[in-house]
Amino acid sequence: MHTQFLALVYLAGLGYHYKKYREKGFQYLDEAKGLLGKISEPGYVAMFYSCAGALYKVDGKLSQAKSCLEKASKLYLESGNERLYWTSKMHLSYFVFKSGRVDECMKILDEARRFFEGTNDKLFLFVTHWNIGVAHGRLGRYSEQVENWEQAVALKKELGLPFQGEQIKLEEAQRRISQV
Repeated sequence: MHTQFLALVYLAGLGYHYKKYREKGFQYLDEAKGLLGKISEPGYVAMFYSCAGALYKVDGKLSQAKSCLEKASKLYLESGNERLYWTSKMHLSYFVFKSGRVDECMKILDEARRFFEGTNDKLFLFVTHWNIGVAHGRLGRYSEQVENWEQAVALKKELGLPFQGEQIKLEEAQRRISQV
């Protein structure tokens, strides 16, 4: 039962990462939802809601996304998985920012950064610094954006991960502040 549930959640996640699988992702999510009542571990249930939230977010269903991510965050905390708790909180920071609560958003991202620094989780430090940079950029704080994106790019290089436009965006932001 658990293996089938996790496989369905994983397959639904492909809809988040690849637009061509989005519709199929929602179908897998519905199948997993049918098994949800038989799964009692909060961490597993949190994975479902986290995946659902991410999928709804990229599909533009923002109120559903926020609701799912709030459930995931709470369940990850209950299950004792601080890493995934902070990951879901970072996803939620998007909604906090969009609602105009910028200081609260920056506080969430800064707390996540400190957590991931404490665990030396370089992959999530990359994600955190990138998100902090995005928030600074939207606020017109381009120097802070570049500072965080430089750290993010350095972490991604250190991890040996392929770039997906981050280097180009960093260079554009660097040009922007050099022209000011």
